[in-house]
Amino acid sequence: MVVEVHPNWWDTTSKAQLDAFARRLYDQRALTGILITPKSTCFFRDNFQSLDFSEQTYNIDTIATTTLFSRMYQGQVYDGEALCMQAKQWLQAVADAWFNAVPDEALPFMLPEIIGGLAGIELEEYNGVLNLAS
Repeated sequence: MVVEVHPNWWDTTSKAQLDAFARRLYDQRALTGILITPKSTCFFRDNFQSLDFSEQTYNIDTIATTTLFSRMYQGQVYDGEALCMQAKQWLQAVADAWFNAVPDEALPFMLPEIIGGLAGIELEEYNGVLNLAS
């Protein structure tokens, strides 16, 4: 799983940005990924339809980031680099006890692949990109 947090992407995430993230997931052989911006959070799950990369390689579901953080931060989304720390804290909370951190609206996107992938992980950061190691 790959997680990227982009605190400076205030507008709606563009198709080009989503496609580029999907390509990074594919190149890293990641089956799932999360792209977090101040406005929205996108969940990527491999649909296993082909071994070759295409625009349809991943199912992408989106919710508002305020909704994502509603159980831990009452929907508040921090500014700038503080969003990166907020995302790390949320990911660790999901890994420790997902039912306390994941809002009902995100369950269809996160079960079983993403929540299962986060269970028991350790977060590592490389050049601003989180690596999730079990």
